[in-house]
Amino acid sequence: MKLHLLAVLAAASVLTGCAPRIGTALMKTYPALDAEEPVTLIMSTKGVPPDIEALGIVSIRDAGFTTHCDSATVAGLLKQEARKAGGNVVIVTEYIKPSFWGSSCHQMTGTVARINENSPFANEAIANLSQIEELRFIKPERKLPRMNLYAGGGYGWRMAELSPDLTGYMRTFTKGLMHAPVWDASFNYYFNDLFGVGLAYAAYGAGNREQVYNMETLEEGYLKLNDLITYAGPVFLVRNPLSNKWTLESGIGFGYLGYVSKGNFVNEHFKKTGATAGAQVSLGIEYKLAKDWGIGLNLSAVSGILNSWTEETNGVKTTVKAESNDKGEGLGQFRMLLGVRYHIK
Repeated sequence: MKLHLLAVLAAASVLTGCAPRIGTALMKTYPALDAEEPVTLIMSTKGVPPDIEALGIVSIRDAGFTTHCDSATVAGLLKQEARKAGGNVVIVTEYIKPSFWGSSCHQMTGTVARINENSPFANEAIANLSQIEELRFIKPERKLPRMNLYAGGGYGWRMAELSPDLTGYMRTFTKGLMHAPVWDASFNYYFNDLFGVGLAYAAYGAGNREQVYNMETLEEGYLKLNDLITYAGPVFLVRNPLSNKWTLESGIGFGYLGYVSKGNFVNEHFKKTGATAGAQVSLGIEYKLAKDWGIGLNLSAVSGILNSWTEETNGVKTTVKAESNDKGEGLGQFRMLLGVRYHIK
C-alpha cells in the first residue's frame, strides 16, 4: 500500500505545472481591447513599418511539466496578453520549438506593439505583418546543473507481514528486524532541466541480539541475527524547479535486489542468501544551500519478493524454493532519508 501511495505521489509531481508561465515587461499600456479584437502575430522583424509603437515584451515559457502548450495555445496567450496592454500586434523575436531532450512545449517571446488604425500605413502594415517571413530558433538555456552526486541516510520499515509460522520468542525477535537504518547513494545525469537518468544504490541494515531459551533443544544463549537488503540499478528521473531554491524530484527504477542474513545461536552458525529483481520509486524535495550544494528530504520505497534462496548451517548448504509469493521473503521497505547533493555543471 505504501509503495502504491508513493508511486501516486511521484506521478503527481509531474502534474504540478499544467499551465505555461507568462511573463510581461510593459513600458506603456492603452485601454484593453475586447476579447474579439484581432491581434496580428508576426514571426519576423523584417518590414515593420516606422510608425509602429512598441509597448513592451511578453513571454510564454514552460513552467515545468506544462501540458497545455501547443503552438496555437501559446500564440493565443501572446495575443491575449497583447489585448490586455491595448496592443494589436505581437512581433515574435524568440521561438523555441519542442525537442526530444528539451521541453515538450512551444515557447515564444515577443514585442507587444500598437498600430494606430488612423495611420496611413495601417492597412499595408497589418497586411505585411500577417506574412510569416522567418523563424528564429533559440536553444533552451539550462537553469539547473547537468549532473549531481547524492548521499543520504535515514530510517526504514519493512512492509512484509511476519510469517504466521513464527511463534513465541522467534516472532518477538523477528519484529526487531522489521525497522532499521537505511542508506542511499546515486549518480544522476540530466538531459535537460526536466528529465534525467541515474545509477542508484540503497541499503537496509538491521540487527538484533537477545538472550533466548530454545524449548525444543533446551539450549539457552544469545541469538544474534544481522540482515542486509541491497538495491542497485538504473533510475529514470523527473525534476521540477519550484523556485530558485526549491526543486521537486521523483524517480522510478528497476534493478538488482539482494538479501543476506547472518546469525548464530550457541554453537550453530547460519546464513541465508538470495537475489531477485526489484523496483524503487522515490519522491523528494531539495533546498539549495549554496551554488553547488543542496540538502533535502527523500521518501522512497523498494519492492521485491525472494522466491528462492540458499540456506547454510555450519557449512552445510541447501537450496530452498518458496511454494508461492506468500511463502517468499518479502524484501520491500518504506524509507525516509535526509540527504545532501553535490551539483556538477
